[in-house]
Amino acid sequence: MLDAVSMLKDAGFQLLAASEKSTTFAWEVDASTATALVIGSEAHGVHDVLLSKCDQQVAIRMLGRMGSLNAAVAAGIMLYELRRRR
Repeated sequence: MLDAVSMLKDAGFQLLAASEKSTTFAWEVDASTATALVIGSEAHGVHDVLLSKCDQQVAIRMLGRMGSLNAAVAAGIMLYELRRRR
């Protein structure tokens, strides 16, 4: 996995990690550059080693008492927002 991260970084991609703990929201990041999105598992999120390799952590703003979304829903929302901003 870390080999893929190195290859993406060498190719000029920014790595964004989806994290409910981030205070930066998806619509606040620069989406004009090549971007790779890292989505963690539903049970454990993004592993700390991988998280440390990412350029930035981003969150999806949610209302109510929901703490997080399942991985597929989070990925869909993040990809939509990044594409919309390009």
